[in-house]
Amino acid sequence: MGPDEVVQAGEDAGFQVIDEVEIGTLEDVKEIPRLIPPAKNVKLYIGEVKVNTNKDNTYRSLNIRFIISDGIDVGGELKYKGMGVFSRLCYYADPEVYTKDFFKNRQHLVELKNLIAATQLTDSTKINDTFCTELKGQTILGNLIQRKAKAYTDKEGNEQPGEPSNEVVNLKKVSDEDLV
Repeated sequence: MGPDEVVQAGEDAGFQVIDEVEIGTLEDVKEIPRLIPPAKNVKLYIGEVKVNTNKDNTYRSLNIRFIISDGIDVGGELKYKGMGVFSRLCYYADPEVYTKDFFKNRQHLVELKNLIAATQLTDSTKINDTFCTELKGQTILGNLIQRKAKAYTDKEGNEQPGEPSNEVVNLKKVSDEDLV
């Protein structure tokens, strides 16, 4: 039987019969904050790279999952080791659609340029599958920042406040001594 199949049971037909699982007490379950405090020069490795494209194919970005390698010093204690932080790096913005000076002056490519310099993939003038594959596993330094939450409208048309998020910026090469 598959996970979405429903067992029909006599008079009670229509309810799903599941295997009982004892979860025990929930007293020791604590929520770990997903928002990481801002930090500079955090050692990160690239765990995953995906390409995002808007529905009109006028804006494309790399969605990168950075993993915190050594942790972040919070009050003398290293925390957040192994936690992931997602960042989007734009690599294409249709000049017919994105006409503001930010795009005309190619400022949307600054973090991509930093990423290429940090990973020393200087032969990369094309964003393709090979480039994305070569990024995976690379170790770099970056600053963690917190982005303010963007409000959005839910499916019912209600305004929602959104949640703040982390982002990685100011990407840099890790020194050879720090790679060990």
